[in-house]
Amino acid sequence: WRSATISSERDVEIWNNVASEYFGYEIDVDVIRRIADDIDLQLLLDYVDNQPAATAMLFRTREIIGVHQVGVLKKYRGKGVARALMHYIIERGIELSAKYITLQASVEGGYLYRDLGFKQQFMIQNYQRVIEK
Repeated sequence: WRSATISSERDVEIWNNVASEYFGYEIDVDVIRRIADDIDLQLLLDYVDNQPAATAMLFRTREIIGVHQVGVLKKYRGKGVARALMHYIIERGIELSAKYITLQASVEGGYLYRDLGFKQQFMIQNYQRVIEK
């Protein structure tokens, strides 16, 4: 495994494609391009056998690192990729002198985060409405 902070135009496009595939909706690459240069934002791309496998986005606000867009492509799930990526994120938080790392997790990801020492703060409920034409 190899985790990398990315910023090149090509890497931003790869990051965007992997995240879009994982989340099941198209993420606007122009938005990601615009925010990629923000000094407080880091786009992470995880590789397995030199193939892009997972994404994450870190956003720093003072001593807090917000973790967003964590996703592991289906063919790499169950192989420790998410755990390796989260270890890298925790190391980055230490390097950045963060006091807290915070994230929102799916039910499936909850076990990993608790195992890594994260504590649940509260539950978020999602709502959806189907728009019928």
